[in-house]
Amino acid sequence: MIVPSVSIIVPVLNQEKWIGRCLRSLLNQSMNRNNYEIIVINDFSTDKTKSLIEDEFLQKIKLINNDRNYGKGFSVKRGIEAASGDIILIQFSYKQPLTW
Repeated sequence: MIVPSVSIIVPVLNQEKWIGRCLRSLLNQSMNRNNYEIIVINDFSTDKTKSLIEDEFLQKIKLINNDRNYGKGFSVKRGIEAASGDIILIQFSYKQPLTW
């Protein structure tokens, strides 16, 4: 059976309170880690979101930084353009990811 690959798009703006929990949960799914990628689009956060991602997760995810605040829709679009998966999921950092 062929398992489809999955791209998880996580747009963020000033989510220092939630981004760590979100990414840890996504990285600890039961699905084989080789079958999915996590793409975080930082929409020009002014808090510690970017540094938290870079310090703890940069080796495990793909990070795209917007050069100014473009909004959630633009950030999702950038993530989709960078995605390589057969299936694309959008995960907002302030929501607890489901286990799959």
